[in-house]
Order: sequence, then structure tokens, then C-alpha cells
Amino acid sequence: MGLFSSFESKTIKIAMEALAETTNMFPENSTEYFPSQAEMKATLKANLFPEQMKASLKRDYGVAKPENAAYHLLDIVGHLFDQNSKPHMAGWCFHASIHLDKQMS
Repeated sequence: MGLFSSFESKTIKIAMEALAETTNMFPENSTEYFPSQAEMKATLKANLFPEQMKASLKRDYGVAKPENAAYHLLDIVGHLFDQNSKPHMAGWCFHASIHLDKQMS
């Protein structure tokens, strides 16, 4: 269980750092609610299923790295925001995932 907690913590930390580095993508004049850091962290945590994510990453990449998990988690959450008619929040998450992808390349 400790491995999953560590993996989960690292994944959330990396995703939060990517969001922090891309906050300029959230339009200042947006009418969408901009969540606090704690709320966004809770949203990421609620949508991360460490065991499932690790299995998928091992299958697709041969190894489960928190950086790859954070990339996919931001993409998942971005799609959830998009489905809930929050395009600015979705765009912010998508931009953060692209930012991570560029860092990993």
C-alpha cells in the first residue's frame, strides 16, 4: 500500500506543479469558478486510481512513472471538465498535460 501512496503523492504533486506553471492559460475574464489549490488537488486525487493507472502505464510504457501518470491524470480531468461545460478549466488541464509532455520529451 505504501508504494501506491508514494506513487499517488508524486503523481498529484507533478500534476499540481504543471497546473501552477500554466495558470496563465485560465482566462482572467472567465466566468467559470477557479478552484483553490486544495480543491484542485482533491479533484485530481478523486480521479486517480493508482492501481489501475500503474497497470495501464506498465502495459503501455513498460514502466509506471508518476510523470506519465500525471500527464494522463490531467488529460482525464480535462475531459471531465469539458463534459461538464467548463471549457476554460478543461483547457487549463489540457495545456498542463501538454506542458508535462514537452518536459518529458
